[in-house]
Amino acid sequence: MDYERLFAAELALDAIVVATSAPTHFAIARRAIESGKHCFVEKPLTLKVREARELVRLSEQGGTVLMVGHLMQYHSAITWIKGVHRFR
Repeated sequence: MDYERLFAAELALDAIVVATSAPTHFAIARRAIESGKHCFVEKPLTLKVREARELVRLSEQGGTVLMVGHLMQYHSAITWIKGVHRFR
């Protein structure tokens, strides 16, 4: 994988989406956070709890946003079911 180019300082990216095979999530997300980029990781965040905790710790220390994908959390049908009618 040649994703290291994404973390170069001269590349003007604010955030990275990690949507790869689950075993790679931790390493890629860690590099993103360490390079100061916000990071959205498709679930699962990691395969080990200690790795997930490390990502949270690094994100908090570095002031970056770490977000994990959550199936249908923002789906309009779920919003409707919950009784919140905010369609755009």
